[in-house]
Amino acid sequence: MISHFLTVRTKSKFVFAGPSKSTEILLRYIDPEQLPVKYDGLSKDGEFTNTDVVTEITVRQASKPTVEFPVTEI
Repeated sequence: MISHFLTVRTKSKFVFAGPSKSTEILLRYIDPEQLPVKYDGLSKDGEFTNTDVVTEITVRQASKPTVEFPVTEI
């Protein structure tokens, strides 16, 4: 549907892979050390554990809460 609006060069930048080939395709472009374990890579960065702190927030309609996420620099 969108392909009519994209140039040939832009279309060439997209890669589509079905579930059976997704790991193979991802490993062509991403090092196994950077690919998350759930995609058959070796990286566990960003994975949650049962010791992580969990905060629940309820957002009411028309409210604008501010949520801050602590980030550690690598």
